[in-house]
Amino acid sequence: SPITNIAEFTAAAKAKNGELSFGSPGAGTPHHLAMEAFLQAQGVKANHIPYKGGAPAFQDLIAGRLDGAFIDLGTAGSSIRAGKVRVLAIGNKTRIATLPEVPTLAEAGVAGYEATAWQGLAFPAGTPREIVARMAAEYAKVVADPQIRQKMADVGFEPTPSSPAEFAAYIRAEQARWSEVIRTGGLKAE
Repeated sequence: SPITNIAEFTAAAKAKNGELSFGSPGAGTPHHLAMEAFLQAQGVKANHIPYKGGAPAFQDLIAGRLDGAFIDLGTAGSSIRAGKVRVLAIGNKTRIATLPEVPTLAEAGVAGYEATAWQGLAFPAGTPREIVARMAAEYAKVVADPQIRQKMADVGFEPTPSSPAEFAAYIRAEQARWSEVIRTGGLKAE
């Protein structure tokens, strides 16, 4: 692709007026929603091509059958290091240690943009608070280990332990934010 930065990608999307293609591991996946949020922020449209998983989408991106995609580091890391794919920007709020030269989308001109995949520990409703608190404390200890942190960083994870209340608040905020992206984009379950 001749596209080398976010401004060029946005200009190409405007010029192609919805014909630029992007792939995702499937409709409604975080990758799909991250691209939709980006397109909405830039005021452009593109054609979504849903795949049955990240690997097939990534293979078509490398082969040039897609114009772009949000791909996770776990899927793309070795191909990025081998120079098979060009990373224009990352969705994180800050640059990541494994790709320090790659700007964030906010740094690349998409003000306030952030889209990160997150995971968390969850327990059945009614689990005693002391058990939940102990598990949160144990998790924080595990991810503080430098070897564990490095293994997580190698595949794009940045552990951010929090309290159960902070995590619950984060989930509520994420639900509201992504619901708005879905509503604004008129996205439907397939």
